Amino acid sequence: MVPAESFGRAFSEWRDGHNECVNNKGKPFKGRKCAEKMNKEYRYMQADMHNLFPAIGAVNVLRSNYNFTMLPAAKSDFGSSDMRIDARKAQPPIAASGTIAGTYMHME
Repeated sequence: MVPAESFGRAFSEWRDGHNECVNNKGKPFKGRKCAEKMNKEYRYMQADMHNLFPAIGAVNVLRSNYNFTMLPAAKSDFGSSDMRIDARKAQPPIAASGTIAGTYMHME
């Protein structure tokens, strides 16, 4: 629900890397892979079952890391689901709003 990038940026391994985050060719890396490798707290947050929900893969990919907002002028392109995505923002179905709010509070 809460994109890993949203909480991952709080970790120095995500932003700056770590001296042990080096690939097999000797090139340093940072971001999600380094945070996963080096930070136990990040791994716990990423695996938190209160933040993981089943989703339709195509919708999840299109939602990307976009923030949730209201998009009254946008139209849904997802059949019976009222998920709306426009201008790098996403509006979930109204029925999911409470669950999303609770999840964001938990992750905070």
